Amino acid sequence: MDVPVLLIADDLTGAAEAAAAFLLRTPRIVDLRTLRSVRASLAAGVVAVDTDSRYVSPELAAERCRTALDQLPPEGVVVKKIDSTLRGPLAAELTALREPGGLLVVASALPALGRTVVGGAVLVDGVPLERSAAWAAEPRPAPSTVAEALAPLPVSVVELPVVRGGVDELAAALLAAADADRVAVCDAETDADLDRLVAAGVAAGTRIGAAGASVRWAGSAGLAHALARAHAAAAPAALKDGSAAAQAHCAPVPPVPGASPAPPAPGASPAPSSAAPILFVVGTAAQAARDQLARLAELVPTVVELGPDHLDDHAATAAEVAERTAGRTAAVHLTEAGGAARSPDVVAALARVVEPAAREHPALVLTGGETARAVLAAIGVGELRVREAWDDGVVVSTAPGGRVVVTKPGAFGDPHTLARIVQRLPSTPWQLHAEHSPHEEDT
Repeated sequence: MDVPVLLIADDLTGAAEAAAAFLLRTPRIVDLRTLRSVRASLAAGVVAVDTDSRYVSPELAAERCRTALDQLPPEGVVVKKIDSTLRGPLAAELTALREPGGLLVVASALPALGRTVVGGAVLVDGVPLERSAAWAAEPRPAPSTVAEALAPLPVSVVELPVVRGGVDELAAALLAAADADRVAVCDAETDADLDRLVAAGVAAGTRIGAAGASVRWAGSAGLAHALARAHAAAAPAALKDGSAAAQAHCAPVPPVPGASPAPPAPGASPAPSSAAPILFVVGTAAQAARDQLARLAELVPTVVELGPDHLDDHAATAAEVAERTAGRTAAVHLTEAGGAARSPDVVAALARVVEPAAREHPALVLTGGETARAVLAAIGVGELRVREAWDDGVVVSTAPGGRVVVTKPGAFGDPHTLARIVQRLPSTPWQLHAEHSPHEEDT
């Protein structure tokens, strides 16, 4: 039987990224309201919980984390998916995650996107986090180290030479952190470093488990993929042989730092006229999303830009958006906010405005974790099944009833990411006119 895995994320795109690492096990993504109804799936499945806590108070974030943990079977693996640039109420959430006598391993590196950790400090494409643009839309300065982001939690930094030493040496460093009741904050520059951390954590878990505690993990999607690789390696040979074709078709392909993905072909058109329409909703303030919108507008003739006045009169605006996007592939986005963070109130107002249009579209592409959760909540979707993972954090899922939902973190991707989605989505196996419920095929 597969080991149950509980992934806890503070936004929906993060939950999707982490769940996609376990793609071959058809993971579910649920919100807290839905979690209890799928508890039986945790017996052997993979469930990613969106706690929607990136911008809530530390106390509420911790409470939501504990609510998710309450559903975990005793033998389950816990992974707290955290932002690779350390946004969110991390100290409160990881305090809730800690277990007396247990080991908490923190590895926030996401090497595929150039986010590394050296000497306990995050680098973004080699630039220290506090000097990068990663926190441009945040209301406070970026932390200079992981330890600063986790304060006042006590930490032990496991530096790169130890990570790249033998498994026994690394496991001993992790156990020393546990014995001192400290969080093990681990360096990593490559996916191989993350694989070493997982191997050592599993080895340390033998002693931790003998004392009645467990190893828990906190990290980016890179750590989730390392854990998934370790689980796949431990799976029965027959299962691995039988899944080879699925791995070749579905395995996510991380972007290569420094590479330039091919842009859409000149003159390329959007989805064929016979395909069902797609609604793009972009609520993130990230500059990357603005650049992607500019390229998308070359392929999608209907682009609706909403300013503060539109959100204030949401009933009239909702009717206008529904009329302008009806029966066609279209994009809806917020006006430029000068780098300001999107408040929860603004995101909620955007969701109310796009709700009627979203209900009528069989495929949604939602950019930004808070935006994705707000739009899905507005149309009553509390659960997704992950179907495919593409590059740039793009995850394709289906909702009960067959609606296709594509999620992407706001800051991820090159300028052509949204354009590639509009070209590729109609040809995926999860056809946009699906009429059955994903529950029916997976039971």
